[in-house]
Amino acid sequence: MRGDSSKSIYYTSNSFQNKYPGNCRSSFRSQIDEQEFYYINKSHVQIGVKEITFENKYNTFEAKYGIPNMIIVQDNYGQKPDVQYDQIRRGPEPPVINIKSGFDYYILSDQQPAYSVGKIDAHRGFTDVKISCYFSTSRVDSLRDVRFIVHNIYFQDSPFESDKELIDYLNYVYCNIEFDLPNFPPKRKQLFKKDRETKALFDVDHKGHSIFFDKRHMGLDIFLSTDLCQVLGFKKHELVQYPNSSLKDLLYLNFREKKNENIRGEKNWVFHPLFTADELHSFTNDSNVQEILDLQWPSRERYSRISQAGNIVDSFDKKVISGSSIDLEHGKPVLIGLRTSLTNPDIFKNCHYDTMLEFFNVKDRGTGLQVFEVTHPSLHATSIEKISNAKFELIDVDTGKQPNFSSGPPTFIHFHANDTVAMSNRFNLFLDSGDRLSKIHFPDNNPSDFHIKLPERMEFNKKWEISLKNIFIGNDMYNIYSRSCWFSVSVETEETFDSSVPTKLFLDNGLYKTIREVCRHIQTIFDRQKFMLKISHNGKTNRIKIVCEEDMSHLGYMRYTMSISSVLANILGFDRSNDDDFHIPFHSKRSHSGKRTYMATYSPNIELLIPRNFMVLCDVVSESVFGSNSIRILKLLSANFQPGREIINFDFHQEEFV
Repeated sequence: MRGDSSKSIYYTSNSFQNKYPGNCRSSFRSQIDEQEFYYINKSHVQIGVKEITFENKYNTFEAKYGIPNMIIVQDNYGQKPDVQYDQIRRGPEPPVINIKSGFDYYILSDQQPAYSVGKIDAHRGFTDVKISCYFSTSRVDSLRDVRFIVHNIYFQDSPFESDKELIDYLNYVYCNIEFDLPNFPPKRKQLFKKDRETKALFDVDHKGHSIFFDKRHMGLDIFLSTDLCQVLGFKKHELVQYPNSSLKDLLYLNFREKKNENIRGEKNWVFHPLFTADELHSFTNDSNVQEILDLQWPSRERYSRISQAGNIVDSFDKKVISGSSIDLEHGKPVLIGLRTSLTNPDIFKNCHYDTMLEFFNVKDRGTGLQVFEVTHPSLHATSIEKISNAKFELIDVDTGKQPNFSSGPPTFIHFHANDTVAMSNRFNLFLDSGDRLSKIHFPDNNPSDFHIKLPERMEFNKKWEISLKNIFIGNDMYNIYSRSCWFSVSVETEETFDSSVPTKLFLDNGLYKTIREVCRHIQTIFDRQKFMLKISHNGKTNRIKIVCEEDMSHLGYMRYTMSISSVLANILGFDRSNDDDFHIPFHSKRSHSGKRTYMATYSPNIELLIPRNFMVLCDVVSESVFGSNSIRILKLLSANFQPGREIINFDFHQEEFV
């Protein structure tokens, strides 16, 4: 401890979310009563960034409506799609499309019902906005109309940390697309079934290069977004880039380029376009389909098809290998700037003005929680009004946009205001939460909340301040909390169509060392409740699997649905959105028997709930504003979870007095 006083302000991204629901890790606002800053001299306010803490992890892809990550054009050879889902919502108006929902959205031309939403009971790691289109043709070997479906595939926001995880996800998307194939010809359904069982859309070789498998023989033209091509390592010379600025123009050029094939390999074969420009003038009579077709893409966003040579009928075994290795670092920022409303603009990038106070090199840091400390913060003139109504943005300096952070702990920003010269008198204190003598006087002491019995009474006036030099914390914090980790199971049979009233079943609070411990605990609850469910973890694929072993064949139709809290679904790897509860349907009809299996999309995340930020509170320091509250905070600590360590320790070489 030493004499004098200091002023601190802590801003957090998870404060004021009721008032500002758009607050997130990369952009947030605050509104604090000016009276909370009573400890700051209002006549001459200066402020400087002392420290910023955020998790340095980013989503690999960004999903924005109208800019799908992948477009698949499915030729239906003159036939309308056969929508097959039992669980489907139909409506006279088009559905409100939520690209993060994991549903199928049907916007269909020349078909009733024209609008519907599928997969209501099953969340998936992608969303498919399907539009059906058609155009008339004069081809001799064709039906009157060419009919096709366009799958606009939106990936779920997620960080991929290995090549295999990325490829597994892309194949998961491909294998879970519902193509709604017409019943004729029956051989085509068998072709799709065999393809999903024996082949994938992508693979990765031992050099880290991606492999694309040709699907033209299935009537599928696959277009990839610019970002997806770059992540997969495909360069411009390996791609057929379409310069079109809308889906309608892309479809026009796609069909305009189709030519009659030289199946027999004749030497003097003459290639002719299959369709004329006049035939491709219109693809729909539905205004809602047309609206999607006419959506304009940004100038930098164009779609490409991986270059494939040869006849379509010979494409069954063809594959294309990327010229470069998979690049999971693509799109991640190098420098991040802190933009704030606290100060006046300064010159930025030679010819612009901006209010960025500090810049942080994130490229050379790991993916976990990072603490960026400003050793010598610059002080900037501001006012109490500005610090009471502050706005902050983290900006990728290269793009000028907010970084695409993945889900993670909140962002913390620590400011110093009006620092003063330190006094020279000081002494040290070593405090122990398990001190036996203090335990006698304060029996409720525990590692996270304790009082100390000092050897003698000590009094301090307002001119003293305190600094934390070292702290040691036991690494035995819970990673499962009952209040947020629960599931329920409901059963509905054909005889009554009455659902059993699902009861939430909560996991026990505790520290689970491995994901298999979590699975064993859930299985214990399954067995106790007599649910015919089995949960397991596959160490090779690092995925959770739930199997329904209920014999439904003699019951007729049966709906057996497991609902999982969003937090537990994230921990188990079924979902990463953390928005809504996750539902797993195990449905059956009388003609179906046997086990029904549901495999997680992502790797489990047992560390999700382990704290990464700690507030050290102390009743002998003055109050500081932290987010929306005034608290007596001594220090904000941040650390990544290290399961192999028994003790987490923090050493502070630079004294920070409060």
